[in-house]
Amino acid sequence: MIGGAPPLGIDGSVGSVTARLREWIGLQIPGIVWVRYDSELSRELVLQRLSFAAAIERVDFDPPDTAQSAAWIESELRKLPAGGALPVAVVNFAPLLDIGLDGSNSRQEKLAAAFQSLNLRRESIARLPLIQLWWIPAFVAHRAEAEALDLASWFQIRLTLTEIVPAAKSASPSQTEESRPASTSRQSLKSLRDAVARQRRLADADPGSYLPPLASALNALADRYAGTQRPKDAEPLYREALAINRRLAGADPDVAMTLNNLANLYSGTQRMKEAEASYQEALIIYRRLAEANPEAYLPDVAMTLNNLAALYSATQRLKDAEQSYQEALTIRRRLAEANPEAYLPDVAGTLNNLALLYSATQRMKEAEASYQEALTIYRRLAEANPEAYLPDVAGTLNNLAVLYSDTQRMKKAEASYQEALTIRRRLADANPEAYLPDVAMTLNNLANLYSATQRMKESEASYQEALTNYRALADVNPEAHLPDVAMTLNNLAILYRDTQRMKDAEQSYQEALIIRRRLAEANPEAYLPDVAMTLNNLANLYSATQRMKESEASYQEALIIRRRLAEANPEAYLPDVAMTLNNLANLYRGTQRMKEAEASYQEALTIHRRLAEANPEAYLPDVAMTLNNLAILYSATPRLKDATASNGEARAILEPLWRQNPELHGNRMARINGLGARLAGPDHPQEACAFARQALQAAYDPELKRNAQNLIDQFCPPQ
Repeated sequence: MIGGAPPLGIDGSVGSVTARLREWIGLQIPGIVWVRYDSELSRELVLQRLSFAAAIERVDFDPPDTAQSAAWIESELRKLPAGGALPVAVVNFAPLLDIGLDGSNSRQEKLAAAFQSLNLRRESIARLPLIQLWWIPAFVAHRAEAEALDLASWFQIRLTLTEIVPAAKSASPSQTEESRPASTSRQSLKSLRDAVARQRRLADADPGSYLPPLASALNALADRYAGTQRPKDAEPLYREALAINRRLAGADPDVAMTLNNLANLYSGTQRMKEAEASYQEALIIYRRLAEANPEAYLPDVAMTLNNLAALYSATQRLKDAEQSYQEALTIRRRLAEANPEAYLPDVAGTLNNLALLYSATQRMKEAEASYQEALTIYRRLAEANPEAYLPDVAGTLNNLAVLYSDTQRMKKAEASYQEALTIRRRLADANPEAYLPDVAMTLNNLANLYSATQRMKESEASYQEALTNYRALADVNPEAHLPDVAMTLNNLAILYRDTQRMKDAEQSYQEALIIRRRLAEANPEAYLPDVAMTLNNLANLYSATQRMKESEASYQEALIIRRRLAEANPEAYLPDVAMTLNNLANLYRGTQRMKEAEASYQEALTIHRRLAEANPEAYLPDVAMTLNNLAILYSATPRLKDATASNGEARAILEPLWRQNPELHGNRMARINGLGARLAGPDHPQEACAFARQALQAAYDPELKRNAQNLIDQFCPPQ
């Protein structure tokens, strides 16, 4: 080795590899850094973060004659501009894999020729006055090193990037976990497919040598499919890679990694039981590996715990989620004590996830404390490296603003959104492709805030700017950003509906529906739920404008879609079936079709009761509100005994939950007690008065408070 710095430890996460490369660049030692990687999405994320810390020049390794590779790369590297600091050159070897197959001139032979050439001029290349980051796909790295053993001895450090970063999904209005899309190319997809085909042929001839790279190639192609919303194409590849790795001796880390990738895919397609089983098996393997080598594998234990916690949170197993997040946080705090630059970002990320959990369970003080600690960490990291960590500052500010908004601290919420927006606008000026989506998302959230505070003009302006950004992004990359266009149209339609601009609302809903239907044709698993949601919203609009036939037709289509989704995945979609049945029942009740209304309410109630048996914390409130809806129906028929019984059962179910968490359940309790007061009525004024006072005590919503006060004035004696 030509430098005097000690080699850095290897960790496969994006954060750790980024931190090590930043540290190495800071040392300003010339030479070659060798980086093996499994995922092009993860590689691009690392390079994006590095580009904020240093000026990076990219060189695609694509010599016209691979036998003359050394002369070609040396010439290309010498063209790079010199400055005060050593230039940083990213050499990407993936294009070398795009050379066509032509019998004797196979890619394996071209790869061998290229690295044999590099090996001959190793000293001349390694001594160039620049920092070279050589990125080599994992499935060919072993062959490349075998052809250039002498060159390999000149590598300053070796790193392996194993973390699989999923492609970004569009954020819903309430979604606060953030990610950015990474660009992909058809050419690289073709090269990944060809690599799998090539490794299959080699493994057929020599399984002992080529099964490991075949598994890596399968994983890389599966990762690409998963990242571009093609889970059906990804799953068999992950499964094949897993089967290979299980057979190979000493491949436990690869087994665990593939299980984690497969679990991510299952989770993304709402197959939660399979996802949990895969995460749990990966966790068992990583725990065993960490016992023997904690430095290498504790980060993987923490990562898997984090993923498992996210799954528990998504399935409303909130105690299990908290326990897993806490264990992940404990591990990451310990790792950060020894290596703060590498692991403090992970500490902050886990704090952010834990805060989301606390917020979802209405533990707002704990949520705020966790967000604030995460924000403090990110601000400190951003002082040393603003371009790398300002995005995280903005993301945490956004999440904190959501919390402030949820707790009615609107001035603080607006200030946090505005600071996040300022940061993201600045980042987008330098890199619009990466950060315009974040600008648009923050504008969307700010518009939600303006709408909630009745500043409708400002709300519309923010939605419109977000929509303009998403349309521009979708022109370039429709697959990635058309879902965001549809989401923003949906939000704009809600604003139009709330301001009685029904034609504009319908037009926006219809455009969103057209986009989502088209997306669902190509990928029904991913986008049919959005089609159903838009149909539901459109049905609500039709109902509000007394277009009952159109409303019913839209509800019915939404219900058909959701029933079909629930057949494949009841855990994920049965709640949506129940919600649509409830909406349909409201329509039937409003059009005096009482038998159909009762049947729909009863089916919704049956579903909610079944869900509540498995998860009472999440679904008992829905049981209570469906019972209350039934009570409203019975009171109109009139079946007053049935109405009183259903209202009483609803109260008995919700009251203990309300007393535990009055902020979360207050408005529901006010509705139940308000109905109780009306049912008791003049015949039982004392009871009616008590219910009315309880409704006022519980209510948070101003209209519910007014309704409760009117009931008090009606049934309670003057004091």
